[in-house]
Amino acid sequence: MISVIIPTNGRKEALKECLESLSQQTLLPDEIIIAGGGADSQTPEFIKTLAKDSRYKPKLEYYSFGPLGAAGQRNKASEIAKGDILFFLDDDVICRPEFINKTNAIFTKDSTKNIAGVSGIITNQTYVPLGKASRFLFNLSLKANERQGSYAGKVIGPAVNFLPRDGKGVEQEVDWLSSCCSAYRKKIFLEYKFNENFNGYSFMEDVELSCRIRKKHKLINTTKARCFHKDLGGKTHENWIEIGKMQILNRWHVMTKVMDKRLPSDKCRFFYYQIYCVITESKLLFKWPELKYTLLRWWGRILGCLKLFRK
Repeated sequence: MISVIIPTNGRKEALKECLESLSQQTLLPDEIIIAGGGADSQTPEFIKTLAKDSRYKPKLEYYSFGPLGAAGQRNKASEIAKGDILFFLDDDVICRPEFINKTNAIFTKDSTKNIAGVSGIITNQTYVPLGKASRFLFNLSLKANERQGSYAGKVIGPAVNFLPRDGKGVEQEVDWLSSCCSAYRKKIFLEYKFNENFNGYSFMEDVELSCRIRKKHKLINTTKARCFHKDLGGKTHENWIEIGKMQILNRWHVMTKVMDKRLPSDKCRFFYYQIYCVITESKLLFKWPELKYTLLRWWGRILGCLKLFRK
């Protein structure tokens, strides 16, 4: 059985498009669980109406899990899901008709069952090689043996994650899977689950989970399974200072607790990477409203760094 889990909170229009794309899959899921969070009165009624529509084939259920954040919503839904394969999608993702079929095919042909998770390619968010200047600056945050020609699909250095590369019919082993379009074997996922200390926006919860799972299992990205990510997150975020803090504290957790990089040199590279981010993001200061969001996020990063120094 295949279960699709979609965390959402008050984004009915985006969710509607996502569900429409799922109803057109060549391999339909056995159930779709909408994992609601916070005070959202519109989505439950919308789901009830859609579930009664005979034209809509997948079984559709709505559960409210309160203000847990995306990581907690996904975890709660996974416990009640009936499928042995769990698909996790963001509510602003639109899947091509072959998405579930091509993703599931990777699990089906894996006779060893050592592949724990599979992600599809996000057609509008793929790996772009660093330019010469950016690569030079970025490489200063890496150890010499980590510097490579391509960083596609990798998690390296101070827990920096790169998107997988696109290409025709590519199946590639990767270090992490994006939670906006990935699937896991339920049995393996329940051993690990998303870290619920990464609450609210849950920045890097997918990287943290992937790095833990990958110590024992394989993670695969297939470009045969394709989707489009509208990525409404930036337009719906309300607390950019808090997001800036997460970008420091959550990445620090992944680097030190999951990747076991705790040497003074690792920590120096972490703070250098923050300087690199400021340099590369400086171009946003000449745009509005990006100027406002960038300054608030930078302030959040400063607060995050101060919290680390106080530990």
